[in-house]
Parts: sequence; C-alpha cells; structure tokens
Amino acid sequence: MPNCPKCHEPTFPEDQFCGVCGNPLGGAPPPVMPTAPSYGMGAQIKCSTCGMMNEPDAFFCEGDGTPLQRAAGPGPTAPSGAVAPTITQVNGLFVMPDQSELPLPATTRVFGRTDFLRYVKPENVKEISRVHFTVTQDNGVFYVQDGGPDPNNPQAWKASVNKTSVNGVLLQPGVKQRLNSNDVIDVAQLGLNLVFKTR
Repeated sequence: MPNCPKCHEPTFPEDQFCGVCGNPLGGAPPPVMPTAPSYGMGAQIKCSTCGMMNEPDAFFCEGDGTPLQRAAGPGPTAPSGAVAPTITQVNGLFVMPDQSELPLPATTRVFGRTDFLRYVKPENVKEISRVHFTVTQDNGVFYVQDGGPDPNNPQAWKASVNKTSVNGVLLQPGVKQRLNSNDVIDVAQLGLNLVFKTR
C-alpha cells in the first residue's frame, strides 16, 4: 500500500486524496456513492460534494479531497440542579517502533492493519486484523482490549486473529486490561511493539 507523499499516512491505491491531510494522490476515481466499511468508531461522514462515505476519523474526503463537515449535535443535558461529575482526562500516547509518538484520543480508538503498514514487512500485513485492538480512556485511566466492534455487527465484539499482548501476556478478546506507563503492546505476535506513555 502506498503512503501519502505529504504526511506519509497509509493510503489505498484507489484513493484520489489523502483522508488525513487532503493531499491529491491521483488514484482511480471512486465508484458512484461508495461506502467504506465502518469499524464501530462512530458514524461515517458523507462528503458534501461527491457523496462518498468516509471513515469517522477522516478530515478530508478520500474521493475528492473536500474538507469533511462533522455534525455538531446538542449534547446531553443534566437535570435541573444536578452537579456535573468531574471527569479526569490524561494525555496518553504510543511510542511507535520508529520512535515517533502517536497521541491517543480522550475516548476510544480502534487500531487495525492500516495503522501499522509502515512498520511491518508486506508479507506480514495480513497477520494484523483489520480491527485488531481497541484503546479507551475512562476518567483518566487507559484500557486496551483485543479486537473491537465487529464491522458487520457493531453490537458484537470481534477478536483479532493473531492476538494482542501486554507485557508478554495475551489478552482475552473484549476484556479490558488497564494500561500503565511503559507497558508494551505486541501486535499480532510479530514483535511489533508499541510503548504506552502518559503525560
């Protein structure tokens, strides 16, 4: 799989524009109204110009490079007189195999094959599941789970094929494992190690 020449994120040959930075890629035009698979990370975002459905974490349409608009709906409201709970958020990140840092979101992030293309040999890419592991933050504590929401049934949990381990211990699918600073996540038993850090 090629990488974007501007931001170096993995792309697909058919992408005309990078979904992260919007850089033109020159791939084949997308079919009419394509729908990319969703991995349970939220609702897909429809491009306002070409109609292509994009992953929830994309900032630019992969079909025509248009900046994507996210719907900002009203959030839940607390009952009258209620005191909002204090929610602690911590900045977490993974130190990747090339020593680059990948910040983690404040809520949930599903990691899969496309996140690790630049770190594995082409013949090992298929060892990593499309939905391999999920990281969540709950009131300042990070957790990792093997697998993630099933792309065909977001209400179900799908385990990774070749497992996820933390500090050498295999995770059970869907069971949350608390992450502590300097914990090492091994993806698909390939020696693809991510070091968890907090700031």
